Amino acid sequence: LERLGHTPTHRRPFRLADGSVVEMGLCQVTLRIGEENSIVSCVFGDNQSEALLGATALEKFGLGVDPVNHTLVPIVMNLLGFSPEAHAY
Repeated sequence: LERLGHTPTHRRPFRLADGSVVEMGLCQVTLRIGEENSIVSCVFGDNQSEALLGATALEKFGLGVDPVNHTLVPIVMNLLGFSPEAHAY
């Protein structure tokens, strides 16, 4: 990220697979997939970290993961609302 001219603007804690918590830098970057651009949060990992596309970035582009074919696939987005009156006790 830094080689592309990005620097962290803030830091947040993240829980790793082993249960430990580390604080990492984040910034907003423009990501392009195909012909579509969107601004997404990007986490700065260490030099050994693999680059990965997170759930929020996938959602912004309306994509899901096909684990069998190892591809990204278009998904139907959910447009759900919340009405306090409908959930009154």
